[in-house]
Amino acid sequence: MLALKELKSLGTGYTFAKPLTLYVKEGQLACLTVENGNAFLAAIMARMPADGYISIDSERITPRTIHVMKSCMGYLPEQLPRDGITVDELVDMFFDSEAGIDDYSRSMLIREWTALGVDRSVANRQLGKLSSAELRKVCLSMLGVTKRAVILVDNPTKDMEPDDRQRVAEYLRQLAADDRLVVAATTDEYIIDKSDVVLK
Repeated sequence: MLALKELKSLGTGYTFAKPLTLYVKEGQLACLTVENGNAFLAAIMARMPADGYISIDSERITPRTIHVMKSCMGYLPEQLPRDGITVDELVDMFFDSEAGIDDYSRSMLIREWTALGVDRSVANRQLGKLSSAELRKVCLSMLGVTKRAVILVDNPTKDMEPDDRQRVAEYLRQLAADDRLVVAATTDEYIIDKSDVVLK
C-alpha cells in the first residue's frame, strides 16, 4: 500500500491548495487530477515533502530509506530523453546492461510494445526521430517489463490521439491488475474512467 497523508507543501517551496491524502493498494490504479499532480509524484520519488508523510507498506519513506524504496518503484516523467541514441540503446541503459537485455526480456518488451501499438521497427530509430507519443509508449512498456511493485506516471497520454490514449489507459489498468500499484498524474478521461481511486 502507498499512503500519502496530509501533504501540504514540498521541500521546493510549492504549497498545495489543500492538504493531500491518498491511499492506494496493490491491484489499484489511482489518478491524480489535482493541479500540479506531477509535483506530487516528484515528491514521492525524491522524498521532498516539507510536511506530512509518504509510506509504502507501512514503511515511511525518509531520506535514509528512499534508495531502498526506489528499487521497488518505476517512474515515467513528463519530460523524456531526446538524446542522439537509439531506442535499443535506451532499452539497454534502462535495463543496465552493456550486453543488451536477454532474449526473454526482449520478447516481453516486444509483447508490451504490441499491446501499446508500438511497431517493432522503432528499435533502431533515434529517440529524436520518434514522436512524443511513440517515445512515451516505449518508455511505459519498459516499466511494464520490470515488474516494479509501484509505478508512477506523469501525463502518460500527452500528445496522443484518442486510440492511443485508450490503449494506454487499458495498459495502466492491466499493470494494476497484475498486483501492482499504479498512480497517474493526469486529467485524461480515459484514465480517470479506468481508475479505482481519483484524487481531485
